[in-house]
Amino acid sequence: MRADVPVAPDAPLTRGARSRLATRGKLIEAAHSLMAEKGFEQCTIEEITRRADVGFGSFYNHFESKDDIARAVYSARAGEIGLITDEISSREPDKAVAISYVQRMFLTRAVHDPVWGRFIVRAQDSQRQMNETFVVRAADDIGAGVEQKRFSIRCVETAANITIAALISGMSRILDGGPSEQITAETIDCLMRLYGIEPQEAARLANLPLPDYVSANFSLPAA
Repeated sequence: MRADVPVAPDAPLTRGARSRLATRGKLIEAAHSLMAEKGFEQCTIEEITRRADVGFGSFYNHFESKDDIARAVYSARAGEIGLITDEISSREPDKAVAISYVQRMFLTRAVHDPVWGRFIVRAQDSQRQMNETFVVRAADDIGAGVEQKRFSIRCVETAANITIAALISGMSRILDGGPSEQITAETIDCLMRLYGIEPQEAARLANLPLPDYVSANFSLPAA
């Protein structure tokens, strides 16, 4: 195709482009499952390509390294979770309720999508990646809760970082076989108290079921 011939923005992808996208998707899914099963360090590029059923050399047409594909795996799942988080935050005017739903959604997702959960728990630099993706959202919602006088906490950014660490810890305990509902409720209860919520109200928030719009639209079960 001549360089001076414009391509319509809605032109269909070429067969080659579709093939490259399909191969990249297979590599990401293979890496996702292997890293969840074995951890980042024990997973090799050869194993990823074998599980994806693509040639070893094809890997380097899409990714520079194992670190590179790990970032792609995380980004693919984090984008989906981010959409759910943003939807909850936009729908729920009470930020204490919104945050309790977001936290329950994270921990529920670990139960019903254990590959995602194990990837977050076992991936290299998982907390740093979680912080980069979600700590701003958490800080914004906690700050909004302070403005509503629902929360009485001064160190909003520190609270947001502690929240991410607590959610990763809760995921790990659940995936190791701990009682999922108990761990979920206790984690949310502790975090609500951290934000300054009174114990009785913290317990109520910790046991709120996920709303229908989350469970229905994002394939997550209500509690």
